[in-house]
Amino acid sequence: MGYHLHLIAVPEAELREDGVWLAELFDASWDSEEKSPDAVEMVIQKDFFTLDHLVCGAEKHDIGPWLPASLLIFGGRPVYHPTYPDPYVLLTPEEVRVGAEFLKATAFEDLWAVSGAELSGSWGWPEEKVAEVLAQYYGDLRDTYVRAAAEGRAMAKNFAF
Repeated sequence: MGYHLHLIAVPEAELREDGVWLAELFDASWDSEEKSPDAVEMVIQKDFFTLDHLVCGAEKHDIGPWLPASLLIFGGRPVYHPTYPDPYVLLTPEEVRVGAEFLKATAFEDLWAVSGAELSGSWGWPEEKVAEVLAQYYGDLRDTYVRAAAEGRAMAKNFAF
């Protein structure tokens, strides 16, 4: 599993604000050999902090936690498991819709133009390679949020460190 962010879109009627249930949801997803065609989920390996920086900018506090970009990676309300120190995070279907609208309206190239040079400098890779990796994650994030929003789903997040 490693260091990652795992997102799973869940029908609102099935969602539970229960840390034990959320642990079982994410464990079942990891254990599944084949994903259901109805599954809407993605995993962002270690680069989710960089992706958050890309969508929110270096001064995240300047945009506020209520704005669409803030919802995408770290946004949502925490739900705690009785024995795990880190919370799961949930977004409502409305928050998923707002995030999806932001992603549909914001081109990766526009975000990259603002902070791409800074982000690629910290990786020690050629700028084109960093842009390629983040563009793939951004596209997958957009597809995940847009599909979840179209289906009226909530979003559950699990951060593994």
